[in-house]
Amino acid sequence: SSFSFTAVFGRQYIQKKPNPEVSLSLKGLRTLVVDDSETSRQIFQEILESFSLDVSHAYSGGKALDFLKLAKEPYDLIIMDWKMPGLTGIETIQQIREHLKLSYRPKIIMVTSYDSTEVREQIEGMDLDGFLVKPITSSTLLEGIMDALGETIDPRGDLSAAQTIGKDALNPIRGAHILLVEDIEINQQVARELLEGVGLFVEIAENGQEAVEKILTNTYDAVLMDVQMPVMDGYEATRKIRENVRFKELPILALTANAMTRDQEEAQNAGMNAHIAKPIDPEQLFSTLLQWIKPGKRELPEIDRFEQAKSIQLNPITEQLPGISVQLGLTRIGGNAKSYRRILEKFRHNQEHTIDEIQSALKTEDFDTAARLVHNLKGVSGNIGAMELHEVVKRLETEIKNSSSHQNQASDTAELLNSSQVLLQQAIASIDKLLETSTETQNDEQKNVSSSINFNSITPQFKELLTLIEDHDPDAVEILESLTETFIGNGALTQLKKIETSVGQYQFKDALTQLKQLLTELNISMT
Repeated sequence: SSFSFTAVFGRQYIQKKPNPEVSLSLKGLRTLVVDDSETSRQIFQEILESFSLDVSHAYSGGKALDFLKLAKEPYDLIIMDWKMPGLTGIETIQQIREHLKLSYRPKIIMVTSYDSTEVREQIEGMDLDGFLVKPITSSTLLEGIMDALGETIDPRGDLSAAQTIGKDALNPIRGAHILLVEDIEINQQVARELLEGVGLFVEIAENGQEAVEKILTNTYDAVLMDVQMPVMDGYEATRKIRENVRFKELPILALTANAMTRDQEEAQNAGMNAHIAKPIDPEQLFSTLLQWIKPGKRELPEIDRFEQAKSIQLNPITEQLPGISVQLGLTRIGGNAKSYRRILEKFRHNQEHTIDEIQSALKTEDFDTAARLVHNLKGVSGNIGAMELHEVVKRLETEIKNSSSHQNQASDTAELLNSSQVLLQQAIASIDKLLETSTETQNDEQKNVSSSINFNSITPQFKELLTLIEDHDPDAVEILESLTETFIGNGALTQLKKIETSVGQYQFKDALTQLKQLLTELNISMT
């Protein structure tokens, strides 16, 4: 038999290239990955080779020692897992540092998926060059390696995943309409910033039921579907959407912190096209959207947020925040420092008492409420870059799920709750310090700025602001930021900041009341 066909394919836009800012320092770096998990070794190898490193791997501490003894050329870097059968990572490092007579002292980064507080106690005083917590992303691994080597990443060059992928590469899908189905405010904001930052239109549904209703009445190019939500979860929502033949080809992409094979299979069985892990890796998000959204020329947003984000990156957050990786948090939101500050402020406001609330729920054996609170904290901590907290809370979530049937795990749960509380308070203290520094800077600026304002020229901005707040549109923050700059040195600045805080926390009713009061005080008419 003879068959023939014609097919039209899109271009391959995403290419695995080393970051141009660091390729010269990493190219050819001899690296040994030591991990008993084959999957982990493969993940490390793919990421490291994308940085142009020369990678070898060993499945145990003993095998790693053999590699180092027999190597014709010395290794520059060792990525060492903590918990392995036989020689542990700690024991292997002690052997390397104390007993192997190597011609070159390799940099060693320890990696663990366990309670980092426990690990830190064991490694205190050890000769290490870095410490990372799984799950590892390209960004966190790159940052860890550069820190170990004593080098830095240009803050203007590595914050935006859109820059890594390239703005032109995203042109085929710019202007596409995305329905984001997500119930947690911080996660909504992080995803919205990323998507709008590359020229996509975003609409939000807070649960599966709302998503089904929106899809029936609007047109979307793709749906980003969270899995665990109140009212209706992502699986049920997807099945209902697929019942309608009109949406047979609509790309539905699962967003979930559960990345096990069985979770991916459940997503596929429900009718989802692909699986995107949380916390969101921007490169994975954009590459998946490029794969599933049909390319085409579309109307683009009036504001080029890609260019706007690049300009914002020129003034990044430079403070070191204990318990929070600023670099990672900024990467997750596309490098927008202003938005990142707002998200940190919202995290501080919403999560301050979460551990107390979890403990109260557990005391009354309300495991559903406890699991929901832990799940939310796990997601938002990962999104802001508080990865130590994220990892401990992830283990806490597992323990709580088993608590009702395994009473002997109560001590483990209590220990994890205590660790979570310590790490949460550390993150909140860091956020307080950052926000306090920002406020002091603004106050210093106010002292040198004239308070005279042409109210006629800014009335249109207030009218637009009023409309956005009445429509519960978070884009009102942008108008508020512009007005805040105008009102520096004026007594109304404090009221504007209160309105901005309310909008940032999605408290639109309070924001509307505050705005109307301010308009009355300024004698600005909206008629």
